[in-house]
Formats: sequence, C-alpha cells, structure tokens
Amino acid sequence: MGYQETIRIVRGSQKYVGSQDKDLFIPYSLENSTRTMIEGDRNLVLNLQDQYFREREDSNIYRLYGKLKPMVENIISGCTYDPIFMSNNLYYDPIPLSDGDSVACGYPSADFFKFLTYTGLTSAHMYSELESTRENWYICQSYVDSHNNQIPMEYYYDKETTGLEKGVSFMASDGIPFYVKNVKIQGKSALQLVCPVDHGLNMGEYIILQNTVSVVSINSGLVTTINNSNELPVFSLGDQTYGSESKLINIILNGQSQIFNDGDVGVFLRLIDPQNRTETTSQYYVHNHRIISTPENYELDNCAFESSLYSKKFKSFQANNSPTNGVDHTVIKEDTNSYLWNFNNDLDTSDYNDNLGRPLSDLYLSVFAVNESFLWKTKTGGNCAGLGWSWNFKPDGKVDPYPNTITESNLLTPYNLPQSGDTFTGAFVEYNQWELGERIISESYHKLTFNDIETNGMLFFDPGVDFSTFSEIKGGYKYQPHHRIPILEKSNTISVSKNYQLVPEYATFSTYEELWRWRDTLPIGFFETQINGVDYPFVNGAHYPYTTIDFKIVPIVIDKDYVPKPIIQLPTIDDCE
Repeated sequence: MGYQETIRIVRGSQKYVGSQDKDLFIPYSLENSTRTMIEGDRNLVLNLQDQYFREREDSNIYRLYGKLKPMVENIISGCTYDPIFMSNNLYYDPIPLSDGDSVACGYPSADFFKFLTYTGLTSAHMYSELESTRENWYICQSYVDSHNNQIPMEYYYDKETTGLEKGVSFMASDGIPFYVKNVKIQGKSALQLVCPVDHGLNMGEYIILQNTVSVVSINSGLVTTINNSNELPVFSLGDQTYGSESKLINIILNGQSQIFNDGDVGVFLRLIDPQNRTETTSQYYVHNHRIISTPENYELDNCAFESSLYSKKFKSFQANNSPTNGVDHTVIKEDTNSYLWNFNNDLDTSDYNDNLGRPLSDLYLSVFAVNESFLWKTKTGGNCAGLGWSWNFKPDGKVDPYPNTITESNLLTPYNLPQSGDTFTGAFVEYNQWELGERIISESYHKLTFNDIETNGMLFFDPGVDFSTFSEIKGGYKYQPHHRIPILEKSNTISVSKNYQLVPEYATFSTYEELWRWRDTLPIGFFETQINGVDYPFVNGAHYPYTTIDFKIVPIVIDKDYVPKPIIQLPTIDDCE
C-alpha cells in the first residue's frame, strides 16, 4: 500500500471555531499484489475446507465397514441316521423305523446359516467369540487384479432328461451363448437368438459367430454362420414381451441361408463398427479376485435394536421327544439377523492396480462358506463349493450338471481359511476398448450341497432319502461371494488428446482416430449424474466407505411344483380396509 507516513484525520469543528465537519475521501493505490517466495519459506492453506478437500484427494488409505444382512429361505429338507447331533439341530422330530433305529428328518437349524453363532454346532464345540465368526462363513477384502479368458463354461437351455441335456460348452473368450428359434418378423423369415444373459447389443451393431475348437454343441446343432457369413447386422431386438430387448436378437434370413432347427446353439461376440473391427469388438473374460486381508483383520458384531420384515420360525422339543440322552431344546428354522462388519487394517490402494492397469476404483467384500460343521458336501480336493454363473443356477426343478464339475481350488477343508494373496474366480465380464468400460454379464456364484456321505454306518444328512413318512425337496443353495464397494467412479465422457504428455498412464491409443483416449476419474464428492459418483467420510487421513450388503442364500430346488416366494410379501389388505 502507499502512504508510508502516519495519517491523522481531525474533524473540522475541532480545528477552530466556526469550522464545519466535512466528508473526506482518501484515495489509495495498490503497489503490489504478489510476494516473492524465498527459499525455505512454506506455503500454508488457511481455508480449512480447501485443506480438507486437498488431503482427501491425496489420500489412498481406506478402512471398509458396513452392514451385512443374510437372507435365506430354509426350505430344503432331508434325513439323517445320526440321532444325537443332527436331531438336536433339525426342525422336526426323529422318526422311528421298523428295525428299531431312528432317523431324524426335517430342516437344518438356522444356526448353520448364521454369521455369528453363540453356541457350538455340536456338543464338542464350546463357545469362542473369535471362532464363532468363522463357524459358517468367512469375510475378507479383495480386488480384481487380473482376468482370465480361458475359463470353461457350459450353458444348458434344456435340462429335461438327465444325460441328454441340450446346450453348448465354450470358453469365456468365445462370448455369449444362445439357442435359436425360427420366427416371422414383418412377414420375413428370421432367426431369433435367445440369450440367457443380457447381450449388451444396441440397434445398428453386429455380432460375430464363433467357430473355435472350444465351442462344442451338446446334443444340439451348432450355429457358426448365418446367411453364409459369421458377421451379421442386428435387424431388431426383442419381441412383443416386455423387457425382452436385452435377451433376444433377431437376424433376417436372406433365403440362401442354411436351414436351422429350433434349439441349435452357438456363441457370439459383440461388434460395434465393422470398419474398426479391432477396437470395437468386445472381449470376454472372467475376473480374478486377490485377497488382501487376513483372518485377524476383521470384526463382526450383531446389529442391535433392528427389526426385520420376516417373522421368526422355531419349534421347541421336550426331552421325551428328543434323541437319546436328549434335553429340552429349541430349533430355529428361519430367522433374520443383521451384522456390523469392519476391517481394522489400513488399506493403501496406491499399492494396487486393477486388471486393466488402472488405479483401483472398486474394492470387494468377499464371503466364503467355511463348512466347519461339515454340513456341506466336500468335493474332490476338499472343496465344498461348486462354481457357476447365473444361467447354471435356475430354480426350475431341473438339475444342471455343470456346477458339479468345477470348483474353486482355494476353498478347502474347514478352518483352512483363505489367506492374503489367494485368488478366486469372479464375474463374467465384457470389455470393449472403444467404450473403455467393463460390463458385468454375470456374477459368479457358489453352490452348496448337503453332505450325504455315509460314515461308520450313519448317514450325515441326505436330502434325497425316500421315507414314506416324510416329503423332502432335493437341491442345494447358491450365494454370490464377491460384493462391490465403489471407492472411485470413472466419467461417462471419454476424453481424447494428441499429446501423450497430457494423458494419464492408463490411457489407450486409438490407431483408428490417432488419438489417446481415456475416462477421467471423478473427484470424491462430485457426482456427474445422480448415480455416477462417490462420497464417504474422511477422518484422520483415511477414507471410510460404508456398504450395506444383502447376502442372499438362495435355494436351488429340484421340485417342479415349488414356486419361489418374493422377497417382500405384498399385504392382502391395505390400511383402508
């Protein structure tokens, strides 16, 4: 500022008698608005809000926490010859047989599905707070560090006759499976491709039929060309059924095409632009999840004071209606519990990149069955979970042979828990280089089947035992092991630049456009749309993303008369009645 000397202002009436008071204006001049930084000086942000956002954007430390809400419909029953253990953990009474032995038939106790047990599942197991969190399930942190396109898959559209199922086997890299129907569209002959999952196609796009050595039809004809070509434009999507656009693809036949039978099968890739086939043909693969926590890194507690939409079902047994040396006990068939989970380790995401070499935008809560009670069947190699995708686990009363033939190699015998560094199979994914984004085609699922192995003359638990006094439902359960926790989101807009010095390290170069292309990472707290963005607490240098996970343990019943109940039952009357 100017005016280095002191300025003294005096009212006019105080100068001399008769002087008048006047409004005075003193002009000032701004000499300089900057100051030269001297070596050793430090710059300090005085605005606390700016400092908070700066620290939050620079931090890569995460601590995950949230709520876990298991939901199970316990409807698969069975029988066992073990009158002491299982009878105390079944919903129904033991049934005496003609030879004097007894067999217990009914539904397993809900304790076999709980994440936190308060009593041992057998008389030999005393309660331990640490071990109780691992009696049935184990949770851990994971991320997608790589992918594999050589995962074998099978799709059966017809499972009516065992051994004569109709479908196709293929590798993940081959794309999306389908079977065909001959239809008429606008008076023209057409072939309709029926997909078991969302195909991801839009009008104006193309499909490429696959004819690799891994694509093998099962009791069906194989479709490798239509209209004498394997590259075909999409004529239309869907039929008159609501929502069918995502599953049905219509191809017009030109009159010179070979004849196809209803039920012929095939596999295709999605193609956006035939003029840029290399960059616009979708790739298909399966995520690989890597565990980045240890069994000591998490804590699990009951969520208190929370009521459920579902009623509790239980039955009490008196001592005289219990197994040998039995005591009064209560068996809970169905109950809904909520748990609070959190990890106590600081997770530095700067140490990791995802399967495409980009900074991590997702972490995962992975949940695995522990099988400490040996209720679930153990497969070859000690494995208790069958692996499959959405089309392998349909509650349609028909057995799909595929989930019983492939297993997760790291799900071993009880208490051999997954450790940091172990890898597990994740979702089936489509990636398109032109769109620079992944699309989840199907999450991976694990199947649990009751242990029906006979040991020392006693059957552990068999859902297939045929006793005239009891009606059982065969089958198993499925659950989704990996649950996404978004920590960053990518922009919906693709950015481009010619200067490689101005692009992020994960940008890709398009030879078709001769430009670098990428999607920017959105700042935390900024939402590009109502759903595209993330925001969560930042305290003491760490991010705290919160996630509520509905963990569904879904029955896969082998009963054609069974109709799955909706998750929320609609009321029969409303408040006005």
